[in-house]
Amino acid sequence: MLARADAQRTARGPRPRPRVALVDPLPDVLRLPSDPAPAADRIATRPAAYTGDRSPVVAPELPVDRPLVLVTGGTSVREPDLLGGLAAAVAKEGFEVVVTVTPGTLPGAAGVHEIGFVPLARLLPGLDTVVCTAGMGTVQAALAALASLLVKAGLSTQA
Repeated sequence: MLARADAQRTARGPRPRPRVALVDPLPDVLRLPSDPAPAADRIATRPAAYTGDRSPVVAPELPVDRPLVLVTGGTSVREPDLLGGLAAAVAKEGFEVVVTVTPGTLPGAAGVHEIGFVPLARLLPGLDTVVCTAGMGTVQAALAALASLLVKAGLSTQA
């Protein structure tokens, strides 16, 4: 693969430039002691949930009768059948489920609440669990929220 990329670059004429920095979106808490040392030019970014500071969307009243689970496809998965089936299966196990889809999108199921778009930072503090398609934004936002809770509880976030 590297040889092919090099041949294409040579054929097209662009010359590689030296790297300025490595922007690393993964939090340090995910690094293991056995991992190689970070690159000297690494710029670590701090994962944080989207706050929606300019959004008029207000987080809805969330159910509190049972443990609360968010089912989301993030910004890339827009499959009502997939999300509806997953939400119904989670609700069937005794959980209240909120789904970030436009109300009326999913077939009705007991314990499933369609809440539309709400910035994750406004939802995460009220949730017990997140079920998602493992997109980078959702996973990092959930990990950052968990790390914040651990720090507030006086527990370390280091591996």
